[in-house]
Amino acid sequence: MHDARVPLRLANSRTRLLETEDRGRQEIERDLHDGAQQRFLSLTLTLQLAERLVARGEIEKGATVLREAMDGLEAGLQELTELVGGIQPETLRNAGLAAALEEIAARAATPVALNLTLNRSFDEPVELAAYFLVSEAIANVIKHSGARRAGVVAAVRRNYLQVVVADDGRGGADPRAGTGLRGLADRVSALGGTFFVDSPAGVGTILTALLPADRRR
Repeated sequence: MHDARVPLRLANSRTRLLETEDRGRQEIERDLHDGAQQRFLSLTLTLQLAERLVARGEIEKGATVLREAMDGLEAGLQELTELVGGIQPETLRNAGLAAALEEIAARAATPVALNLTLNRSFDEPVELAAYFLVSEAIANVIKHSGARRAGVVAAVRRNYLQVVVADDGRGGADPRAGTGLRGLADRVSALGGTFFVDSPAGVGTILTALLPADRRR
């Protein structure tokens, strides 16, 4: 059995994080090319058709094609919004970390209790790391842990943002057995923080991250 409390200080975490971000950028470029770009090219052709119909005096047909283009534009904008959301979630960008964590809890299939003491903002990379840590941890709780409930604590501890995600599931999570927890550890480590996993079999799992609250200082 692995140690119940494992500090993850991985010398090559920054390299793995950069490789992961490179793959993420490639996926975004592919999604743009195969999805949004093709949709907007199609919209251009549709608008050109509408222009020709109007020029020929076929106003009613032109109006119908324009309505189709408007529907396509709305769908395309929604697709772009979802794509950008994968880079930086809209709620985090517009309303802050506390609201973004509340949104994660609200949409989770497993009940998630929140205890947030966040009376200030943080550097963007810190908030993103905290958000994605909670988001992926809750996703893992739902998919793998068999937990009946989970909890999230986020608070400022001196010069650190502490984020804790706990569940009452089957436990036994080993960061050395897969890339999910390792990826979270890499993100935290790249910011100069510390990440711990406490997951005794049959008891549940507690993930704890300490992120420098002010990386510029």
